Amino acid sequence: MQVNELEDSTASAATIAQLLDGLTPRRVRQLADAGIIPRPSRGKYLIAGSVRGYVRYVKKGESTGIAEYEAALKRAKAELAQLELDRARGRVLDADVVEVRWTRMITNARAKALGLIQRLPPAVRSTDFSHKSIAAVVKELVYEFLRELASYDGERPPIKPPNLSQAGEIRRI
Repeated sequence: MQVNELEDSTASAATIAQLLDGLTPRRVRQLADAGIIPRPSRGKYLIAGSVRGYVRYVKKGESTGIAEYEAALKRAKAELAQLELDRARGRVLDADVVEVRWTRMITNARAKALGLIQRLPPAVRSTDFSHKSIAAVVKELVYEFLRELASYDGERPPIKPPNLSQAGEIRRI
């Protein structure tokens, strides 16, 4: 068959799909709807026009794909360089380091909060059992707990609890 003879030759979507390296008939219809290959006439597609349109589409897609890939690679390298710069300046932390520090802090906070249960009765016993004096003891213990949380950095051991006398009084360190 000569090229001139193919110009007017038509075929079904299934035949065009086979010619275009394993496309499905549905994909052929989608390409026609998108204007990549000529629209069918009476359900038949121009063979030469379909092949030319598809080849142009593939070539354009490949060149566009390479350019997009190179641009994405360039953006990723720039983001990585910025991240490294931010890390060097101390603006970002490794997720593993943050996780370890937060785990230590939460574990310490939990232990300290549970420790309040043991520390409250002796401290309250040393008061006159008035609402005001009990509230003052509880307030001091809670504020001490909050100060420790605020100063905790996850690296050093937690601040030591205040000394309790035999009678359970709180003495400032």
